Amino acid sequence: MNRKTNLLYIPFYFIVLSLISCVKSSSHKATNTVSLDVHVNNLIKPLIDSSKIAGTTIGVAKGGNILFVKSYGFNDVESKAELPANATFEIASVTKPFTAIAILQLAEKGLLDLEDDISKYIQFDSKGKIVTVKQLLDHTSGIKDYTRSVIPNKLDGITYAKDTIVRMLEKEAFEFEPGEAMSYSNSGYFMLGLIIEKVSGLSYNDYLRQYIYNPANLENTCDCGNLLSGPNNLAQGYNINKDGNLIKVNPGDFKLASAAGSLCSTAEDLLTWSIALHNAEKLLSKDSYRAMITPSKLANGTTLRYGLGLEINTYKGNEVISHHGIIEGFLSDIKYFPAYDLTVVTLINTLGPVKPKDVTTAIADYYIDEKRNEQKFEGDLSPLVGTYTGKVMGRALTRNFEADGTQLYISIGEEKQPLNYIGNDNWSGEDDYIYSFTQQKTTKVQISAPLMSVSFTKIE
Repeated sequence: MNRKTNLLYIPFYFIVLSLISCVKSSSHKATNTVSLDVHVNNLIKPLIDSSKIAGTTIGVAKGGNILFVKSYGFNDVESKAELPANATFEIASVTKPFTAIAILQLAEKGLLDLEDDISKYIQFDSKGKIVTVKQLLDHTSGIKDYTRSVIPNKLDGITYAKDTIVRMLEKEAFEFEPGEAMSYSNSGYFMLGLIIEKVSGLSYNDYLRQYIYNPANLENTCDCGNLLSGPNNLAQGYNINKDGNLIKVNPGDFKLASAAGSLCSTAEDLLTWSIALHNAEKLLSKDSYRAMITPSKLANGTTLRYGLGLEINTYKGNEVISHHGIIEGFLSDIKYFPAYDLTVVTLINTLGPVKPKDVTTAIADYYIDEKRNEQKFEGDLSPLVGTYTGKVMGRALTRNFEADGTQLYISIGEEKQPLNYIGNDNWSGEDDYIYSFTQQKTTKVQISAPLMSVSFTKIE
């Protein structure tokens, strides 16, 4: 498979099909009878020994201080060269919060407005639809993700301008009316990069260097393309093939990734960036920061689990602000737990069965208490039962809901999962999805994951 085809993000690989988890989180806070070093080692060593990953770098910061940065495993599996602690990784979509910060900074300066139509800044035929800057930020624009189109293959091996991608995107149909659903779109963030360049008069990378890297003291974060021409600490990426073997991959087309996923960084730099964002007000004003971490809403009032460039979720009842990245050869995840002022970074140089978010949360278990929020559904489940259909990333899907006494289930193919009631006609599943039956609960269900939210309609 051409690496460009899956350059940034493989939506059905991650959202709909879901990766198999190889790391188990504890149901309660760790008793801290061992050191953090031992706790992390106990989690990571089995993954290295079983060749589920080639290597990883883990970072932990708490209370505004970096406590832990350590690498495990290999940079080169064949030669057994170890992964250095300061290894640089392709962070893929963890680029997006950087892009969002840049847009919010420009809004603070009065150089743009989040509610502006994007046509004010870039030439794009929206076919009469109004698409706002904010809708690019929270993935509600309806513009198709170019990684799920023919665009990467058409650009393979040729020289092209960034404007070429926009012209090609104009030919793709909108997946939904702007604001009516959420579907993760790298296209939107590619366009945000163009807006940054248009408004600031700087290249995307020069803007980040001047207004994000330098103020936050990031010494090892840059466009990955800058690392390909000379000596560097860029980790070797691996994929796991169908036989379970680690296979080296080559760097991709970072021009195509651009503001959606072209950055490389280290665990230490990402911890430093997190402290600058969440603790120090070095990058954003309080109002802009609050806007960034406030979940957006759809036109129908559905609250998303995404703000402006950041995922907003809960883990064991605790709020967690995060973003992850997936690209061939690399996985990345950064999570901030506000109640604990805790940041955990996981960078893995292997695309395979391990979910980086599961590694991150298992490490966070060292500090985090579980807040239980058990509720009991007292109503009639029969109106919820039935088959529902909706479009996710352009593909028609069906989901079946069944009831057995007071227990509601969802059936996906032959798999049947129990759903937990979490209040206000909302149910949670084992797959990190939320199922919301609103006032139209006899005919519709809103199905939401961290990176999508779509209304499904009952068909039987």
